[in-house]
Amino acid sequence: MLDEGGHKYPEDLARFAFERWPGTPPAREVLERVYSTCYQASHLSEEGRPVTFRAILAEPDAFPRHGGPPRELHRLEFVRAMAFEPRELRRLTQAADFSRSLIAASADGDGRLSIWGLIHQGPRWLQDVVGGRGGGPELPPVPVVHVLAPGRIEARCGPELVGRLERGKLWGTRLDVFESRWLPDSFEDLQEEQRRLIATARERAEAGGERWAPIDPDCRAGSASA
Repeated sequence: MLDEGGHKYPEDLARFAFERWPGTPPAREVLERVYSTCYQASHLSEEGRPVTFRAILAEPDAFPRHGGPPRELHRLEFVRAMAFEPRELRRLTQAADFSRSLIAASADGDGRLSIWGLIHQGPRWLQDVVGGRGGGPELPPVPVVHVLAPGRIEARCGPELVGRLERGKLWGTRLDVFESRWLPDSFEDLQEEQRRLIATARERAEAGGERWAPIDPDCRAGSASA
């Protein structure tokens, strides 16, 4: 985790990403608009569900017109461009599943953003996340944003992670996953089952006259008896 002092916001993520961008970075003001809009969208909901999506900032000609997953990206252009604003992003999440597609936007000469279409990548890129191989078509080295949960967004250059804003803190590319919120959350069902089993075993043991030591609330595996 970086920048311990105070809460951080999208403009801080833009500064952080701009300073660490691999190669030539886009304009910092454009990054601020992209991250700020995605951050605001992350706090919306769609039919009671959190809004999650991926967005990419590039011109249409950065992607092939033909072809598609699993070997190539597929470009789908809208007849009319849409405003790059939170409610439009929320609406498009119905057509842009996080695991398969990205919402595609571009900036004009004045830095104004608009959504021009979708990029279909397919789900094989997720294999890279879990350490697999053959992750499907790779994104070009342009700004990509992963909106993961309310207030939690990742800044990427293509597939490469540059920084993350989470719980008001900035995280660098060398993330300590054991400090993250998403890792324990992903095991919450398993932990709940573990707590239930421990409670049942404790009741049986104490009914037989045994005394068990208290279990640390942060304990993630096993139980101890005394």
